[in-house]
Amino acid sequence: MNRTFLALVIVVPYFSLNAADTLPGADEAPGQIAATLVAFQPDATAQFKTQLLNTQWTWIHPGAKITFQANGQAWVNTDKEVKTWFVADAANRIVAGTFLGYRTFLFTFSADLKTATAVLDGDREWDSKRLK
Repeated sequence: MNRTFLALVIVVPYFSLNAADTLPGADEAPGQIAATLVAFQPDATAQFKTQLLNTQWTWIHPGAKITFQANGQAWVNTDKEVKTWFVADAANRIVAGTFLGYRTFLFTFSADLKTATAVLDGDREWDSKRLK
């Protein structure tokens, strides 16, 4: 059964979204918290999450790889700390995550799940490729 819910999304300042990444209706004032309603489809979110489980992608540093694992955990082969991730927007294939309590990352995957545009800390963008 496909169900659609409305979810309140709050964009907090440390996420440092660029204008192109801003949610529709969100205020662009720096340092402000913005909120908007978005459609949330649990079935689509679960399906997209399943597609990403155990996939491996290039990370921002040469030779580094991030693997999206179950329970919202992700690991980079060159780091010791666990990263957390969640499906932010299944329809647009967007995953967001955090680590070290303040660092953020965002992946926007291609429709074929072979490439992604990734952003670290809101301003360090790189092209990521699927490795596994």
